[in-house]
Amino acid sequence: MRRTAHDLDVSGEVPVIGALNVYGRDHVYTVGDITDVPEAKRGSCAMRHGKVVAENITAQLRGERPAVV
Repeated sequence: MRRTAHDLDVSGEVPVIGALNVYGRDHVYTVGDITDVPEAKRGSCAMRHGKVVAENITAQLRGERPAVV
C-alpha cells in the first residue's frame, strides 16, 4: 500500500470501518494504535484487533461478510 498524506486523519491515525478495514480499501486491514478506533491505545486492544482481522480475512476468503468489532 502506498501511503499518502490523505490516508491519515487529522490526528495521524488510519481511518477504519467497523470490520477494521482501512476506509475505502476492502482488503486492507489495520490494528492497534494506528487505527482511529475510539478506545484506549494499549497492547490488549491490538491483540483483540488481530483476532478480529484474522477472522475477517478468513471470512472474506470464504465469501462471507466480515464481522464488526
